[in-house]
Amino acid sequence: MDDLKQSMIDNIKYFVMQFSDSSNGIDINAYINYYKGLNVTPSFGVGNLSSIPFISFLGDGQYTQKGIYPVILFYRLRNTVFLSYGISETNEPDISWNIDNAETAGEFFKREKIKLSNPEKKYNDSLIFKSYPLDTLPIEELVDDLDDIIEVYKNLLINSGLNSTVPFQRPPRSKNEKRERFVIGNLKFTTDPTIEDDSNPNNDDSDANDMETPKFETIQKIFFGTPGGGKSFRVKKFIEEERGAKDRYFRVTFHPDTDYASFVGSYKPIMKGNEITYEYVPQVFTRAYIAAWNDQEHEYFIDIEEINRGNCAQIFGDLFQLLDRKSDTGLSEYPVKADADLCYYLTNAVDEDGNPILKNKDGIKNNELRLPANLSIVATMNTSDQSLFPMDSAFKRRWDWEYVPSTFKEEDNYNIIIGGKTYKWHKFLKEVNDKIKDVTDSEDKQMGAYFIKRNVDEEAFKSKVMYYLWSEICKEEYKTQNNFFRSKIKVDGNTDEKEFTFNELYPDGAKLLIGFMKYLKVKPVEQAEEDEEESGDE
Repeated sequence: MDDLKQSMIDNIKYFVMQFSDSSNGIDINAYINYYKGLNVTPSFGVGNLSSIPFISFLGDGQYTQKGIYPVILFYRLRNTVFLSYGISETNEPDISWNIDNAETAGEFFKREKIKLSNPEKKYNDSLIFKSYPLDTLPIEELVDDLDDIIEVYKNLLINSGLNSTVPFQRPPRSKNEKRERFVIGNLKFTTDPTIEDDSNPNNDDSDANDMETPKFETIQKIFFGTPGGGKSFRVKKFIEEERGAKDRYFRVTFHPDTDYASFVGSYKPIMKGNEITYEYVPQVFTRAYIAAWNDQEHEYFIDIEEINRGNCAQIFGDLFQLLDRKSDTGLSEYPVKADADLCYYLTNAVDEDGNPILKNKDGIKNNELRLPANLSIVATMNTSDQSLFPMDSAFKRRWDWEYVPSTFKEEDNYNIIIGGKTYKWHKFLKEVNDKIKDVTDSEDKQMGAYFIKRNVDEEAFKSKVMYYLWSEICKEEYKTQNNFFRSKIKVDGNTDEKEFTFNELYPDGAKLLIGFMKYLKVKPVEQAEEDEEESGDE
């Protein structure tokens, strides 16, 4: 028998041993993570030991939350093991197994007249390649069958235009490494003592959730760019389409009055009948925190809009320490003590049916808060608002940053209608953004393509676009050469350049605005088309 196959046999034996007796903790690092060109991902569950631990084998571009993969499902309470055609439940995979007539796990247990608990029904739709008894598990046979399904899997990946293998990560055990033998029940096990045991049964502060390699890539990212540049659209697409968390994100907009209580929660007066009582009312952070801890099989997000319009130091308080994440587990590196009100709520609050609000008590272990790996935080930031509440470097370094450039799509090239003349939004935007950059020596206050999202008339153009230009740029430049609030108008047959203020656009500013367009060299659509035709005739 070759070393690679022996290594997998030993790993499966050790896996069964660990979930059969987890009293000494779970060592998730004691496994090879690469087999026959595939990533190996063992899972014992998060927090509490799962009723169905599993080992998945992931190919190119395939993940347990989105993809297909061979998987060994251990129904430890039903003395049954399945080698299955794994299919992600979180998101629909891009490719399929194309397997006909395979029995599902649910059909198997129905045929065997075995009634499953609700948690055990999780993989009822899994297609079975082969089943085995757990107490007399024929591990060599299982690994032979695993090799067969892996070959089918690799061919499927190749036919789908993907690589048949993933990059090598860790070599299998070599021949000369010592192995320790021991027996549990009818199974003889081999472990590798040369692998460091990271479980720490004597440390009361160790996290139970460190038992599982994180299923999710924890994200903490700020999407920044100009006003109207499409940041919120980018975040929505990122969460819903790229991460598949359409109904699992909590949105909040920061503003100067946002504080810790409005972000986390506080006691508020509640009318009950004719009496006023005080109850703890959780806000976005707490609601997302509870949802993520209670459902660790799915990814959750907090979406903070306009993050720098609020005082982040005041809003986050000591929660900002939670933003430091462990690279291996995704959990917060430094737990923080929950304030007394929040701690009492997470520990004691129940829903309408009398069930605990926070079912997974690891979320308040030792009265401390820690962000779980499946809770990510994203935010948007307008570059034009950087001076409102500047972020300190300690807060900034805990985030990744992604610039969202303003993109121009022809279907979004809206009309600006002034005094019976029609101007194109994209042409105006290009010219005025050049002026903004010249005046400010920066792109921060430029407008994005989505600053307006429809055709606008004179009133809408004045109140939205012109007011922004005046208040953010030109007001401070009035009576200087930098002020581009200027209009070219005809006086006694001559064209003069007039500097104007925002107030002068009222009540009727059509004449000034048409002259403003001339100053920016933005032609009405009709004139632009005529000029294009004349140029074509030449």
